[in-house]
Amino acid sequence: MELKITKEPIACGRAIYDSFAEQSIESDILLPDYLPSVMRVMSCKAEPRIMSAACDDRKLTVDGVTLIEIFYSSEEGKMCSIEQKLPFSRSIELKTAVVDPMTVFDARVDYLNCRAVSPQRLDVRGAFTLGIKVLSRFEREIVTEAEGSGIQLKREEMRCVRPLGESRLRMTVREELELGYGKSAALSVIRTAAFCNTADCKIVAGKIVAKSELNLHILYESENDGICSMDYIIPVSQMIDMEGLNEECGCDVRFEPCAVEAVPIKGNGEQNGFSAEITVMVTAKAVSVSGVMAAQDAYSTLHPCRMESDRVSMICDTEHIDGNSSIKDIQELPEGISEIKDVWCEVRSVEIKNTGEGVEAECRAMIRMIALDEQGQPVYYEKASSFPWKRGISGGEALCDLKFTAVGCSYSRDSAGRVDIRVEINVFGTIYKTVEWQGVTALTVEEEQKIQAGDRSALIIYYADEGEDIWNISKRYAASVSAVMEENGMENSRIGTRTMLLIPMA
Repeated sequence: MELKITKEPIACGRAIYDSFAEQSIESDILLPDYLPSVMRVMSCKAEPRIMSAACDDRKLTVDGVTLIEIFYSSEEGKMCSIEQKLPFSRSIELKTAVVDPMTVFDARVDYLNCRAVSPQRLDVRGAFTLGIKVLSRFEREIVTEAEGSGIQLKREEMRCVRPLGESRLRMTVREELELGYGKSAALSVIRTAAFCNTADCKIVAGKIVAKSELNLHILYESENDGICSMDYIIPVSQMIDMEGLNEECGCDVRFEPCAVEAVPIKGNGEQNGFSAEITVMVTAKAVSVSGVMAAQDAYSTLHPCRMESDRVSMICDTEHIDGNSSIKDIQELPEGISEIKDVWCEVRSVEIKNTGEGVEAECRAMIRMIALDEQGQPVYYEKASSFPWKRGISGGEALCDLKFTAVGCSYSRDSAGRVDIRVEINVFGTIYKTVEWQGVTALTVEEEQKIQAGDRSALIIYYADEGEDIWNISKRYAASVSAVMEENGMENSRIGTRTMLLIPMA
């Protein structure tokens, strides 16, 4: 019987770029006239944010901003702050063209220095490292079925994760926010912070419908009550188009505030609220998962057989991550602290590595605090902290696209002046499991030549060791796999204990 082969095209994803880029931070900040002069710099932080990423054939262009936030004390002893957005852009040459690309970024600030050059001028210098990974779709034709010419196929299910691409868009949220009942009017804003809860998303008519809640914290100087704070929850939603979506696709949607501006507003002749404008980056990534029974190996019991195969690294599965972890820390305060006004936590960097059993991450965070001394003057403290995080993964490497975000910070102070701090860190994102997979791409038999029966015995006795596979034994003797298993009354193709096998050669 003539050999008949069936092939199917498969579409999978794989990482085609995984490297780092260094970016400098250099800014000369001139204070506006409405801000008090600098007496002492208390703290300076920088946070890189990706605003857009575009792949054009073999080139990746990344645009972003570095958000610089500086706390300082004025000559009058008041705590003030100033923010600046420093744009950056990088172009990366890729070795291969990309199809339906998805990008993964991880920015870590290496160092940062800030000094007051004059009472109205600040100089900031530093650098950060941007980790960049690019996932792309690729296609291969794989042999899935073959019959005739005594052909034997070893088939296994190949799970294929195909990237559908990603969408990055900016939305602006504008709100007028009222102060709580009995709150004194706001004079100036000291600090703003925002994060979004995990997005609730579903696919409707080929579009992603995503909803979330934006949590906004404002620390401000009030007219009569000194330093106060307000917290707001603002609903946000977005509809996202992406080609190839259906209800079976997996989605990863994130709402990430990348700029927050809040200023006091007046009402009825006095200041009684804030006008807030928050820029939110909405990033959506989608994949489709399918399975195909593909040939990994082949031979013929009748003719010499020639096989071609392709070994590739590919994404075979995904795991969605969404959970909270806690950091507990005790901070010793110096004497003379009368009141704590604000405590918060910021994730500074996350180092993720593959282990033999899964992935492990070391999350480094900074716990920050604003308090008042006995004279009512604001003071600033910060303390580095870290916590481990791990996830078990079997049978392959992992490529992680995870976001660690501080979503809650509570504290209590004892009589000895110590502060017990508890931070909730949300871990959200996707782990892409990657494997090395070998598939048969071409198969031919030399039908004009036959394996001569006279050269072989009708029955061979073979002593199999524990762990051997019937496929490998049958291929060695060009015997039928099903015939060997039937002759020996076997249901499992893996040898359990050392045993004698009868191998029929007819």
